[in-house]
Amino acid sequence: MSKEIMLSIQHEEFISEYIFGENRGNAAKSYASVYTEGSVTPACYSGASKLLARKDVRDYLAVIQEEQRQISEYRMIHNTETLSRIIEEMSTYSPMDHNGNPLSPHLVRQTAITAIREQNKMLGLNEEKADLTVNGGMNFTFNLIPPTDEDQDEIDAEIAGIRKRQGDVEAEDVDFDEVKEEF
Repeated sequence: MSKEIMLSIQHEEFISEYIFGENRGNAAKSYASVYTEGSVTPACYSGASKLLARKDVRDYLAVIQEEQRQISEYRMIHNTETLSRIIEEMSTYSPMDHNGNPLSPHLVRQTAITAIREQNKMLGLNEEKADLTVNGGMNFTFNLIPPTDEDQDEIDAEIAGIRKRQGDVEAEDVDFDEVKEEF
């Protein structure tokens, strides 16, 4: 059961500046921005140090950092899933003009490629090159590292752990070879 942490408004402002503000990570400058109108004095170093040593301030920092970690985990899952939907839609979409005539799929394929690039950056898959030919014969080169079986297991376990902590229901893993055989 979590207990409520009571801090003064100035202490909360210091922590907010220290974690999120212009002086992020710099305790003395964060202290100065709250207590001395931005002027860093020798007292700012000791004052900031004393504040960061207090148990109630450390507890409050831990709560804020845990909230930020959970938000980051959620954003990673959400952004990965959103980019996957964009990739799927744009890689199969066939654009038409207002008269129903087919248009070049170049722009929608480029959107899919950009989404793939961003998703790979987010997942840290940008070191090796792989060639890809998109419908219509267009050739593209992507920088990516295909995950090893061990990496894939770690990624799956991490996503499953995040989903479990967030209370999300896991999607059933489907082997694509099994799906092909059914049809």
